[in-house]
Amino acid sequence: MVKWGGAVALALLVVAWVGSRWVGVVVWKRDGLLFSCEAGRLCACADGTDDGVAWNLGWGVDVGSFPFRWRLDWIDEGLHGYRKAIPLWIPVLVVVLPTCAAWRLDAVARRVRMGFCSKCDYSRAGLPLGSVCPECGAAANQPPVRA
Repeated sequence: MVKWGGAVALALLVVAWVGSRWVGVVVWKRDGLLFSCEAGRLCACADGTDDGVAWNLGWGVDVGSFPFRWRLDWIDEGLHGYRKAIPLWIPVLVVVLPTCAAWRLDAVARRVRMGFCSKCDYSRAGLPLGSVCPECGAAANQPPVRA
């Protein structure tokens, strides 16, 4: 579940990250709160003013060329609002590490189930059950525990 969920999340994040270079998506709601994805980052902004304008929930698409911004943007302007932006490479990194670990652990478990040594990938076909690996001396593979 982790490896496929992570793979799908990673694919979506990478598409959003690369696509935000040319297409910006903006969603706004009442009270002047605005969310956007453009220039390789996710942004949340508020203008901090109560000018009496009743904003409706809406969205927009801006097509253009947005140079990537790689740093955090964490600005608090007090009564004038705030702007907080996180570059999309940060969530990509957070998702890619456990996803790669899950794929690696699954590959090792699959090789053990297929009869290979978990340490050196030597084929254990024909060896007596419970014997050590003749190639590296590793202990016998333990059958995987199913919950």
